[in-house]
Amino acid sequence: MMSNYFSIFLSRLISGFSLIFLSFYIANIFGVSDSGFFNLFWTVLMFFSILSKYGNDYLSLKKIGIYAKNKEEKSSTFFINRTVSFIILICIVVLLLYQSLSYLNFFDLFFDKKEKLAFSFAAYCILPFTLVIFFASILKGFQSKSAAYILDQGGIALSLLLLVFLCEFNIYTDLPYFFWIGSSIILVFLFVNIQSHYSKIFNTSWSFKLYLNKIKDSFRDANSYFFLTFSDFILYWSPIIFISFFNNLFETGVYSNILRLSQIIVFFMAIINTLLAPKLAAELNKKTIDNYKLKEILQYSIRYNIYIGVVIFLFIILVTPLILNFINIDLYKYIWVIVFLYLAQLIKLLNGPTIYFLTMSSNGDVLSYKLARLSLIVSMLLIPFLTSIFGIIGAGISFFLVTLILNLYAAYQLKRNFNILIFSLLR
Repeated sequence: MMSNYFSIFLSRLISGFSLIFLSFYIANIFGVSDSGFFNLFWTVLMFFSILSKYGNDYLSLKKIGIYAKNKEEKSSTFFINRTVSFIILICIVVLLLYQSLSYLNFFDLFFDKKEKLAFSFAAYCILPFTLVIFFASILKGFQSKSAAYILDQGGIALSLLLLVFLCEFNIYTDLPYFFWIGSSIILVFLFVNIQSHYSKIFNTSWSFKLYLNKIKDSFRDANSYFFLTFSDFILYWSPIIFISFFNNLFETGVYSNILRLSQIIVFFMAIINTLLAPKLAAELNKKTIDNYKLKEILQYSIRYNIYIGVVIFLFIILVTPLILNFINIDLYKYIWVIVFLYLAQLIKLLNGPTIYFLTMSSNGDVLSYKLARLSLIVSMLLIPFLTSIFGIIGAGISFFLVTLILNLYAAYQLKRNFNILIFSLLR
């Protein structure tokens, strides 16, 4: 399976590690505080982008896939043009709202000068970032996944990494300019790829026309997807904002880099889930579900996760001192942050594709909503509370607790809906 999808594997590998390397490189060359500034910028940018695309990137996977299969060129063009118009409009609204709040000195109440600058840079970079994410989703809808994974956030990070490496760079003055250049490069490649698929599938080319009629449909159609992406953001990335608020950019940099390091533990699990998706979708949406076949697919997936993931987990533990030393972070001072973040990823690893499995089932919309609602409620209760009391360690504890609760609930739903006990498959 891995050999059949080697191009997807390679593209995800490049994309996934580009942002990690960029964060580590900034920490090593410019310092942990500057790395904290960069990660705060990227986190706020993701938050603004979630608002601006409002789940339409995930909706496009479904819509474009259907339109391409049925060769519905007019529907495809209409959807893309309406959504791009929607994104442009919301990006302008977000920027104006930010400017208004900034003019009223709203951010002065919560953040210092450098932290406010990170918000400012994110507001001005929101449009190219959001368009890159949306157009990459269009390519995935056209089944061009290898190109889509490279020409996504990771593609921007790779472009930035090259620019920072080759040019003189001051993160507090040059970041938005470098970001726009890197994003523009990726957008050109995305545009060329989309035109190529349009030509092959529809025998015509795509041309953008501003379309603001029925713009409210972009809210209605993608509402559930927005809720899912927003709850995911709150769990994974909101601690970075809260640490900046309650502590400082240095500890923001510490937490961000340890979090990115911990994500390597489950990186291959995400790839395995992607490769198993067609088989899972085929089995879960049959009129008569073969429970034996489902258990077999799950068991294979869990074995791959365990065989590969545990080796990576042990390897990351071994190299953590070297990497943290490389980016000038005191291992012993932040050992508990490392413990809680690594344990959270280990829980995800052991639970395998359970959450992915549930969301792809015929009852996936309901189960996805339940999981997202639980994640959002618990995250919004625990993350700000524990971070305000215990600081960076509290952020790590809250990430661990929410991950534990979410995965236990997912295991319960798997047993309840499919009579599959995840722990029995570990044997």
